[in-house]
Amino acid sequence: MAITTNFTDGCFTKQDITNLTNNFADVPALDAATNIFTGTMTVSGMTFTPVAVTANGAISPHVSANYYFTKAGVAAVTLAAPTATTDDGVTITFTSTTTDQDTVTFTGSTLNGGGTGQLTATFPVHSGASITVQAYQAKWYLLVNNLVVIS
Repeated sequence: MAITTNFTDGCFTKQDITNLTNNFADVPALDAATNIFTGTMTVSGMTFTPVAVTANGAISPHVSANYYFTKAGVAAVTLAAPTATTDDGVTITFTSTTTDQDTVTFTGSTLNGGGTGQLTATFPVHSGASITVQAYQAKWYLLVNNLVVIS
């Protein structure tokens, strides 16, 4: 089955999302007001739940999820180290939906295997920026970075 998209600008359009949701039963609905998926999505056997980040705080390092920064003002969240072996494969995506400079702090220098100075992900002052990290042996490894500064 072929799916047509207009991925020329680096973003999926609402028509692209409609094409996906019409062709795959496990793609969650898109909330028209927020443009955030609702429900869960299963990809390669892993279930991802979209979660709105509306306040500062800690993010669970034990559950795969897609986090969307929706907090009014800058959101500051922390992500603790995953548990070796038990959490291997946990995948977390953070996406900005605001024009605030949101941050994710990786406690214990666990980002990219504990590389020197890799403690914080700072999002730019526009929506659409994102990072995806995956757990392996008590560390977080950066899989995808879209406009986020890692320092």
